[in-house]
Amino acid sequence: MFRLAAFLIALSSTSIFAGFINDKNDWDLLTDAAKTGYVFGIFDLTTGISNGDNEQDLLNKKLYQCAVEKGMKDEDFFELIEQGYSSRSTKKHPPFLYLIDGLQKLCNL
Repeated sequence: MFRLAAFLIALSSTSIFAGFINDKNDWDLLTDAAKTGYVFGIFDLTTGISNGDNEQDLLNKKLYQCAVEKGMKDEDFFELIEQGYSSRSTKKHPPFLYLIDGLQKLCNL
């Protein structure tokens, strides 16, 4: 019983339970449902909000159109993140960087 309590306390102190996905370790701890929520949250935020920068807004619109045209599903977004982590020497960056970078490469933008 003590081990279980210690384990739960240790888990609750990690960044993933605070809502932050900081690195590959946090990404790997997510369930597929949580990963789906994460990637579509990042995707919607990135492609759906204007910041007044016309060039960035155009890029975001192209990213959205590309993903829709390619019929991307949650697993496709997961794969972009996994490819990003496997192609770099560090696993310490947040997955959203690899998601956006992967989309830009996939869409030739």
